[in-house]
Amino acid sequence: MCAITLVPREYYSAMAFADRMKIIVASSLLFVVALMLSRYLSRRFVRPISDAVDALKADGSIGDGLTGFSEIDALVSVLDSKAASIKPSLLPPDVASLLDEFSARFATLTATERKIVKLYADNLETSEVAERLFISIHTARKHNANIYRKLNVGSREELVLYLELFRRCKKLDALFGEGGVSQNPEA
Repeated sequence: MCAITLVPREYYSAMAFADRMKIIVASSLLFVVALMLSRYLSRRFVRPISDAVDALKADGSIGDGLTGFSEIDALVSVLDSKAASIKPSLLPPDVASLLDEFSARFATLTATERKIVKLYADNLETSEVAERLFISIHTARKHNANIYRKLNVGSREELVLYLELFRRCKKLDALFGEGGVSQNPEA
């Protein structure tokens, strides 16, 4: 048994349009509700976490400001305790011994030779060093040869590499006796 109902085309089109509009309005409302819910959840859950991460990046602690999430607070406290138990070594042992050996050799330099090395640390060229110390380029080169021999370096570039290593390790001032105890009693 089948029943067929005939409806005018305009009526059918109007009903189909109304149904489509209901679907569009319902979808739009669902989308707006989802946006508002995501904004609320973001403010409630993500912002405290991102604020804590920003605080950790800025100064390494989140202060009293627990994030409000026990799992994250526990993780931060574990990381803090691990970081406190690690004793940082400023330099690898081989680099530290290399710098110590260089410092010991540096102590054998004369006052003039130390001045020349200091000028090299200030990125001056040999000709500029000679000019600054009022000596001839030949005399500056003679000092260079003595410096290279005493410091056991093969070239100005190698010397500058050592000086840069001292600079990056924040030990350059100590090498020249500035802001610290001079390592050479003749200085």
